[in-house]
Amino acid sequence: MRMRTYMLLATGIIVADVVSKWWILHARPWLVVVNYGVSWGIGSQGILSGMLFGFLALLVAAIFVISARVRFLKGLNILPEVLLVSGALANILDRLMHVGGVVDFIDLGNIGLAFPLFNLADIAVVSGVCLLLLRELVYEKV
Repeated sequence: MRMRTYMLLATGIIVADVVSKWWILHARPWLVVVNYGVSWGIGSQGILSGMLFGFLALLVAAIFVISARVRFLKGLNILPEVLLVSGALANILDRLMHVGGVVDFIDLGNIGLAFPLFNLADIAVVSGVCLLLLRELVYEKV
């Protein structure tokens, strides 16, 4: 893929996440949970911990951006990094907009799965991590 394609994908993920959270907050606010921790509310002691997690996510995203640039310049696929970084940036933006918290609203309980609420950015992050693991375990064995 070309860099432009990766940038459009990242932008699309961030915009879709922001728009979906705006919509749910205005259309069905009773379905929303503001998560100040990380995955599944771990470490959700309040606004300060939420901002700390946002800062740490920004550092990790910066590392993945550098890694992605090196891989891209070598002509390698950077889709996992793009998914992970765009999801992380969308959640960081959300923490800035919601005083350290992330809006979670996708609930799998209505289809019989007991799973914590999540959002579109979380899907991008988890997809990126899964693709990174797959790439490292299957495609790039030393």
